This record gives sequence, structure tokens and C-alpha cells, in this order.
Amino acid sequence: MVFQFYFKKMQSSEALKSLSQRKLSDVIERFLGDSGLVRITFSTEKNEQKIHCYFQGWNGTVLNASGASENMYATIDLVAQKLEAQLSRHKMKTRRRSRLPIAQVRALSVVGGSDSFPTMDDWDEEESESSEVSSFQLLH
Repeated sequence: MVFQFYFKKMQSSEALKSLSQRKLSDVIERFLGDSGLVRITFSTEKNEQKIHCYFQGWNGTVLNASGASENMYATIDLVAQKLEAQLSRHKMKTRRRSRLPIAQVRALSVVGGSDSFPTMDDWDEEESESSEVSSFQLLH
């Protein structure tokens, strides 16, 4: 994961860099793995300490999270929570979109040769067995 840090109207701080990198990488890696670009902008305006986080994943995911408070370290926690909420919503959306109707899953299993779903040959065998059984029952 690549981190880029920007400081506006304040001095660069290694403590802020390492803490924000540690907290945000833990959140992002839990949901998307170790891939992406994170741009973190630290700024101050009057008594407010602001952080803006821009995340771009290699799979095309783009997320933004911002926060402001009087303490920069509390703002890092706030931004991490916001980013975690966005990532969990994104993960649930992608799971919902990836679900296929059962007919498509069966068609894919025929192509892939998966044993978890019956193939077309299995369907043909079941039909032929059921027709033999029904004709046998009719004769007796």
C-alpha cells in the first residue's frame, strides 16, 4: 500500500505520519488487502485540526473520508471510523452484486465441471430413470 502525506499550514510530523499510516492500513487491509493508494492531507484552520483521506484501490474503488476536531489524534480515529464504515458498505454492495441467479450458477457449473451442482448429463439420467420407473409401475 502506498501512502502520500500532505501538510497544509502546519509542520510535517513523523508521529502523525506513522500513527495515521498504522491505523488506516489496519482498516483497509482488513477489507481489501494490501493494495491501493492512500493520500492523507493534514491541515489547520483557526482551532480546528482537519484530516482528509482519499483512498484509491487497484480494483477501481475510490473512497473519501474527512474529519475535524480540536485534537489531531482524535481526528485520525474519526477518519479511520468513517473509512471503515464506507469500506464495509462497499464490501456488502459488491457481495450483493456478485450473487447470481440459480440458473446462471447451474450453467456455470456445467461449463466449469464443478461437482457441487448437477450437470446436464445428471439431469438426463434422472429423466430417463424416472420415465423407466413410471412405465414399470404402469405395467404392473
